[in-house]
This record gives sequence, C-alpha cells and structure tokens, in this order.
Amino acid sequence: MSENQIEEKKGWSWLGFFFAPLYYAGYGNIKKGVIYAIIGAFPLFGLIIAIIAGKNARKELPIGKQKFKWVNVVLIIFLYVASAIIMQMAIKGATPSQEIVTIKQSKLGMCPKATVEEMVDGFMGDSSWESGITEDGIKFVNISGDITYADKPVRAVLQFLFNEDGTSFKYNAFEINEVPQNQFIAAALLKKMCENAK
Repeated sequence: MSENQIEEKKGWSWLGFFFAPLYYAGYGNIKKGVIYAIIGAFPLFGLIIAIIAGKNARKELPIGKQKFKWVNVVLIIFLYVASAIIMQMAIKGATPSQEIVTIKQSKLGMCPKATVEEMVDGFMGDSSWESGITEDGIKFVNISGDITYADKPVRAVLQFLFNEDGTSFKYNAFEINEVPQNQFIAAALLKKMCENAK
C-alpha cells in the first residue's frame, strides 16, 4: 500500500461526519450503522457520533474496495422513520391534552373546595385520563378508575363534554363496568368524590 493510500485511509471523512449511520451501513457495517442511528437520535450524542465517524470512517470502512449497498441505507432510513414515530407517540402519550389539563385543574359547582383531579385522586384507584373527539366533533374527556360499589370492586368511567368552542365543559355520563348509570347515582358518586378529595 502506498503512502498516499495510507494517508487517505487516515484522512477526515465528511461523508462519515454528516451521514455516519448511512455511510457505515452502506459499506456493510450494519451493526455500527444501527447503533449510530439509535444513539445519534439524541442531539448531543449525535454530534459526538458524527465526529467519531468523521475521524474513523476512512480507516474502518472498505471504501473503494467494496460496492456501496444502497439497500442497507434504506434499512437505516426505515429505522429512523420508525424511531421518530415511536418517539412522537411516546411524547404524545406522556403529555396530557389541553382538555385533560383543563378538567384536572377545574372545580365543579357542587364541589368548590377541590379540583376534579383531587376528587379523582381521593376516590378512584388506578385512575386514567383519556381525551378525544366524538363523531359529531365534540371534544370529551373520560376518567376511568377503580371504585367500590355495593360492596364490590368495579371499574367506573366518568365522561365530560366540552362546548363547541372548547371554553367550558359539563358532566355527560357515568358507567359502572360499562353499564350506564342514571343521574341520581352519578350525583351521589360525585358527592362522595368531593367528600374524599385530597
């Protein structure tokens, strides 16, 4: 191997710097390409990976000796897209909607001493909050949790509906084990929740 070839193998690689995961995968090092793609998803680590790849790509990869495999690049791009979708879903799932935040922080007219969140936390076990839009385009929030009814453990769901402009909401429905309950039972439940509010 000539001195020029040795120097070239040790030189800086801008392609490695800017496209580390794709560059490594394209030249057959799928494992390192995948690792770089995963770690590089985080900005600070991405910069570190870029510098490492820029410095080492020429001496680690069979540049000029092996045909570049574009199919491997497609696999890495697919990994990028899949990771982005998963991260977006995770962030969305971890961040409550504005409707949920509004109801959590609000106080009902029949319970001015506590927020709805305090009522739920003091009465329901394993509670969960879900927001969505009905077929008629009305925003809603469902609050699910474990309660005791008639001396038996049951799963209860409270539903609140927002008005058309989303500035206010009202109670809409109450279910026990997916069975709709009447207004009297719902009122009794809300009263009990108020009494037990933390």
